[in-house]
Amino acid sequence: MIDKKSEDWQKAPLWVSFGLLGFKDRKQTLLSIILLVICGLTFFVYGGWGEPISLNASAWLGLYLLAVTWFAAAFRWADRKNLWSST
Repeated sequence: MIDKKSEDWQKAPLWVSFGLLGFKDRKQTLLSIILLVICGLTFFVYGGWGEPISLNASAWLGLYLLAVTWFAAAFRWADRKNLWSST
């Protein structure tokens, strides 16, 4: 759990605060990242809504994976700073 009232959390950069907005538990956050990557890649591989893979679908996949990467980077930053408590 992240204690979002702690002094360490208050020192976290804004991009980390927004990246982990709504998440407190480490396992829940990690599972969310994994599921987001799987869903994004599956949606891309199967052509979105049944249409052939287009440049538009590739662009959306790129933006989607960029957002997931930001989320994963915020998770990693919190890991390195030991913001997740064991309780």
